[in-house]
Amino acid sequence: MSNNHEPHNPVQLLDEKYNALVCLAEDLSRAFDKAAMKLVRQNGRTHIPAKLRVRRNAGPNAASFEWQKVYYQRGSNGGKGTARNSTIVKGGRSHHYPKSAFTFLSSDIKGLVWTVEKMMVPIRQACSEILQTRRTLLTTINRADRAISDFEQRLSDHSKSIRER
Repeated sequence: MSNNHEPHNPVQLLDEKYNALVCLAEDLSRAFDKAAMKLVRQNGRTHIPAKLRVRRNAGPNAASFEWQKVYYQRGSNGGKGTARNSTIVKGGRSHHYPKSAFTFLSSDIKGLVWTVEKMMVPIRQACSEILQTRRTLLTTINRADRAISDFEQRLSDHSKSIRER
């Protein structure tokens, strides 16, 4: 398994893979928006009723992938309305959404959502596994560093006691 670019640090490799998955999800979100807008316009409507939100949070490897319901609130005095989003709850620690989550969508958009959602499930799953592996790896590295430090301290103390004899 030789790559042209292999990082020396396994945590760095995990970070790169996680970032690549987030980029895939962002590309998928943009592709969904384009395809959904095309479907919506064909049916004479003006807005997409759902969107895939990919949000990069603060910190390393912190991103969220969620579907949102998009609706418009009318402006005061008949003015232009503003778009509002509400997160569609996935429920539990599952990597996929239940069928009941998208009952508000028309069948054409719902089919597109399910196509994209089937592609998102392995992305969510891999990201979750990477985060868990990263946490475990960092914990193991910290334990090993403490053990090495403790051993070196004991060795140093033991060497001093031998010299004093």
